[in-house]
Amino acid sequence: MNGATGSNLTRYWRISPFWQDNIRLTKTLSIIFGARINLYEVSSETPPGTPAFLFESLTTSQLAPQINISPYWKPYPWLNFYFNFDWQLTTVVAGGGGYSPLFGPSAFHLLNELEELGVKLNLIENQLFLSTDLFMENTYLFNFGLPPTPINIKGFETSLQYQPSAHFWLKANYLFMNGVENWNGLPIGPPLAQTYSTTVAALLGLPLDNSGSFPPSNYALIAWPEQIVSGMTTYQFENGLGISLGTVLMSDMYLGYEHQVRIPTQFIPNAQLFYSDKNWELRTAFYNFTNEHYWPPNGFGFTQVRTLNLDTIFPGWPF
Repeated sequence: MNGATGSNLTRYWRISPFWQDNIRLTKTLSIIFGARINLYEVSSETPPGTPAFLFESLTTSQLAPQINISPYWKPYPWLNFYFNFDWQLTTVVAGGGGYSPLFGPSAFHLLNELEELGVKLNLIENQLFLSTDLFMENTYLFNFGLPPTPINIKGFETSLQYQPSAHFWLKANYLFMNGVENWNGLPIGPPLAQTYSTTVAALLGLPLDNSGSFPPSNYALIAWPEQIVSGMTTYQFENGLGISLGTVLMSDMYLGYEHQVRIPTQFIPNAQLFYSDKNWELRTAFYNFTNEHYWPPNGFGFTQVRTLNLDTIFPGWPF
């Protein structure tokens, strides 16, 4: 893999035994319990031909548990309240998708805790459904040579689905997420391959790729659209032919912690033509069928490659 941690050859396998049970306490109240243990066997090394003084390797076995508790309360046939608590230890993966031979013990035991409170409503006799929830997630950003950085994410999401018949259905979703990196207590703040925009560098005669960092403080997640709106409508004829139209709208997102350069609000329309039979289905997708110009960042949120965002963004797929 060739990612933020350089080229490496990674081999790993995972065994994940799990247990789950649904305990019905009353006619309207139940609790779902779940537990899983992930056993990782990882081998990673720099590529063949690497000079001896640069060669690095890692062979490790790691255990990462996960626990989930979800009570559900359904006081009426059309109303359902739920709470979800998920606790797990996760592993960090390099930007290219592998495990780096430079990873230390903390890379395999990053705490992730999610709490979610929601409600689901069946508003019009199995035709109109509304679901809404609030959530909070506490996790950690892996750092080379430093303790992990705590991250807190708070959000709200809602989804509306309308299906008046077997031929037509409509779905709309809204998501708001606010994420904060807490670098207080660490010797430095978040790093970037370049801590100012290229425009500022040209105006002031500053060097490119200065590989600096910001002072310790709280920082909003970068390359992170706080609001996402999506929707899809589908119609299927009696003969099995159908069409789907949908779009994704993302709010603007800053590329660096200096909050000077941003990707503006952008949307991506999609369509599908399909034919569905009892035993098989054929679909043709038209991604970005209006050929919108949009730009994904080098790395979203707290991925390792976010440090290159002021260096590189990518053009989105054309039609």
